Amino acid sequence: MKIYMKNIIEKTKILIKENSNLLGLLCLFIMMQPFFDTVQFFENEKLTIFGFTIPTIIRCIFMFILGILSIKYINKKHYKYILIYIGVFITYAVAHHIVCSSNRVIMPPSYNYSITSELFYIIRMFLPLAIIIFTKSSNITKEKFLKVLTISGAIIGTIIFVGNTFCISYVSYGKGITAVNWIQWFFSDVSQYDFNLLTSKGWFFMANQVSGVMVLLFPFCVYAAIKHNSFINIYGAIILLIGMIMLGTRVASFGALLILISLIIGIIVLSMLYKHIKSRKKELLTISTITIVAIVFLIFSPVAHRTYGYSLGDINSLEEKPNIDFSNVESLEEAYKYIENNYEIFKIQKVYLYDLYNYKFDPKFWFDVFEHSIENGVVENREMQRLISSRIDTLNNSELKYKLLGYSFSRMRNGQIYMEHDILVQAYTMGYIGLILLIGPYIAIIVVVVIRILKSKKIRLIDITFFLATGACILSGIFAGHVLDELFVTIYLGFICGYFLKDITNNRKTKVKT
Repeated sequence: MKIYMKNIIEKTKILIKENSNLLGLLCLFIMMQPFFDTVQFFENEKLTIFGFTIPTIIRCIFMFILGILSIKYINKKHYKYILIYIGVFITYAVAHHIVCSSNRVIMPPSYNYSITSELFYIIRMFLPLAIIIFTKSSNITKEKFLKVLTISGAIIGTIIFVGNTFCISYVSYGKGITAVNWIQWFFSDVSQYDFNLLTSKGWFFMANQVSGVMVLLFPFCVYAAIKHNSFINIYGAIILLIGMIMLGTRVASFGALLILISLIIGIIVLSMLYKHIKSRKKELLTISTITIVAIVFLIFSPVAHRTYGYSLGDINSLEEKPNIDFSNVESLEEAYKYIENNYEIFKIQKVYLYDLYNYKFDPKFWFDVFEHSIENGVVENREMQRLISSRIDTLNNSELKYKLLGYSFSRMRNGQIYMEHDILVQAYTMGYIGLILLIGPYIAIIVVVVIRILKSKKIRLIDITFFLATGACILSGIFAGHVLDELFVTIYLGFICGYFLKDITNNRKTKVKT
């Protein structure tokens, strides 16, 4: 036993001493992320420990250990800033718990607070910062950085492509299996199928999260392909592109084309700035070929068959709206009956009315939703989530303590009203202070990197790639949601941010290589 423990101690010393060994583990850990985010892990209760999924536990343990070991590599002049951040973070966490656990919060009974869930969420949001710190301090090269992202992209794209080809993939929204494959897109009439049955997310858990990772990786995969025309680079870019289109989300499908167009414009602008037009011809040829593939697939893709918006039912059959006194118990019975008889006209999902925000808890809200629908059309899921969250804030008088510290992640998740709108959902659940502490570091790093790049007056194509990738990821979180608060995304985002922090610190003085 003593010999065994001695070996562990010696190996730990080697890891601490040799940054490269830790870096190898980190790169392997990052490339394994697609395998951690499969449906089986998240929907099988037998594969959980104390209610937490095995991948989440593994991720958190690895990042915690990495954070401890990274202390050795932190620049001493940065210690005080990190300690200040941790101090503020702990103070916030305590205040957040005190406010959110109060019985005075006005919400439906199902919106219960869980200190275990809340604490675990805060910790897992905090831990990816360890990846940023370590990657910045590591000896990672540009080649290794790109290789990690390209292999990750190739894995994700291949999983979705294989699943779609053999119709063994899950559809992107809800449950079900892909009905037709990509070959049938081109040679069969698929208009008879619902849009969702044409989509494929492989065996991944949520389409939004995969979209966020894809738009984050795709620009770097394309960059690697046009800079080094190796098989793995070309394959990674093409297969990830096809996977993005098969996924069928607007973020992934249209995002891929917009990224390609932006990179083409970037190459042309850099060619004019640095007089490298001739040397850029091969790059333009490669990216133009990839863009043609994108356009061809998009024309026949699931997103091309997607319809947007729904119309109200027969508004003429709507009963006359009663004049309700919501403070009167007897009058409320009439309100309940009106809601029960008319909600289907407004295409309101039954689950919202009866389970997620029961009409008997807050009938006035549903009267307001009816009015909103008459003026603006059918209220879809994301808008309904926003309206309910806003209503909860109104019921609690929009108190400053909730604005700053939030209503809690666990309450909103247990109530199943967790908006598909990052930033906004963070403001409601964690408050503005939590938003700054948990999401703010990524945005701050992106801004710092972009400013440093612009100040250096040495803009490279990989700098444009960084801006496109991180910008697309942030926007996908804002417009699609469930991106910036998921480890599948933030682990990659932390890795990329860490690398570019290192890059602007160590490499900007060298001659620019676009």
